[in-house]
Amino acid sequence: MSRNIFGNYNREGRLIDAVAIVGTTPIVGPQPSGGQYLEGLDGLCLQLVSSGSSGGTVAGAWLIEASNDFSGGGAPTLNDSSSGGTWSDITALFKTPSGGAIAAVVSGGTNQFAQVTSRLFARAIRVTFTPTGGAGNVSCLAFGSGIT
Repeated sequence: MSRNIFGNYNREGRLIDAVAIVGTTPIVGPQPSGGQYLEGLDGLCLQLVSSGSSGGTVAGAWLIEASNDFSGGGAPTLNDSSSGGTWSDITALFKTPSGGAIAAVVSGGTNQFAQVTSRLFARAIRVTFTPTGGAGNVSCLAFGSGIT
């Protein structure tokens, strides 16, 4: 029996590093590939963080997506998409500890913990924050577990 590791060396668990909001440009993580292999994990939790800066606020929405044909930025192999994958919205599969859905950010300074509510069978995941206004930073940290 072994434990699977989530993330890349020196980037374990980081889907979005602290990134400054620029207008309404979506922030997709992880960078630069735009996707993270799940490496056979069947449990996953996320910590979604936003912070206002200089008295400002950041507002927007989180989107979590999964793909089974993501090629990781390299040359596509069997069943891989050369376009970077076909992505499906799985945000509704994640719940907060109180059982609620991931909330939209309406002002800076939020910290949401969300866990997948059932086993997650997907090759790769990506997280996007789409700002609607304000100023500040966002980040997303992840932890996953799996036994092989």
